[in-house]
Amino acid sequence: MPSSFAHAAVAVIANPVLAKADRRPAVIWIAACAAAAPDLDAIGWVIHGGSGGLPSAHRGVTHSLFVALAAAALATLVSRYRWPLASVARTFGYFALVIASHGLLDCLTSYGDGVELLAPFVRDRFTSPWQPFAGLGSELLCLWLPAILFLYFNVGGFAKRPVARGWRR
Repeated sequence: MPSSFAHAAVAVIANPVLAKADRRPAVIWIAACAAAAPDLDAIGWVIHGGSGGLPSAHRGVTHSLFVALAAAALATLVSRYRWPLASVARTFGYFALVIASHGLLDCLTSYGDGVELLAPFVRDRFTSPWQPFAGLGSELLCLWLPAILFLYFNVGGFAKRPVARGWRR
């Protein structure tokens, strides 16, 4: 299964979706943290020592497309408050893509009993017949390597101007 760090790599890979002026490292970090955040639903499993909590909670509503859109709206509002955005729509689309990718990538694993992509409206769990993520090697090849190459070659081109300090009033 993709690790939380691999989910965060999608934020780097998808950065060309952003308007060039909005490609700030801070925006990418917000997206990376938001992409990894759905796995916080496994905390019950950790607290209970691996017994209970996981089947009903992990890959539930936090992995849904609805929550991804709500989190994307929140991340866009925070970003807009912090910096002037060249394109609010593209920033929202970027956050939605990156956050929704978490549940979609988890559908591509052989681990677990699926993902509640349509929660809270539909409680069915979805999996893909194609499951390329079977271990660390596939994660490194499919997510980490592209993210490292994107950073190295500055694919998408991060904004070169300095980031303003402090909160905008």
